[in-house]
Amino acid sequence: MPIQWQALQKKVAIVMRNGWQPEKGAAGEDLAKMVAASRLALPEDYLSFLRVSNGGQGPLPVEPFWLVLDSADTVIDTLADGTFTQFFPSFLVIGSNGAGEGVAFDFRSGGDAGVVCFDMTNADLAESIRPLAASFTGLLALAGVTGA
Repeated sequence: MPIQWQALQKKVAIVMRNGWQPEKGAAGEDLAKMVAASRLALPEDYLSFLRVSNGGQGPLPVEPFWLVLDSADTVIDTLADGTFTQFFPSFLVIGSNGAGEGVAFDFRSGGDAGVVCFDMTNADLAESIRPLAASFTGLLALAGVTGA
């Protein structure tokens, strides 16, 4: 499904007003490297957002209460390290809460990837994984918002 660029720009503007601390947008080459390294069909809304804010951070109204979105380069480095791939093979880590919780796309269903958070020290998926949003756009709707 193609991303409606104007709709995404509006969401980005709302996130920025709500306390999101953006980074400079990613270059196309960096995104291409990340897509190649992941070997997964990354959501277009995520890639489009990285073009505007290649990482950043801000509050969330739900656990883990803070989102630190990794840059494309950091995602590439995380993939190269292989630790998360070994213990969480159907997940693509895209950030954290800045402490012990990871934020990732969950590709276990084989369809559209939802966004989850997980305890980075607990490889037991039944105990560790908690859904955050059905999509990256859903995560954006939460980003920068405080209080439940």
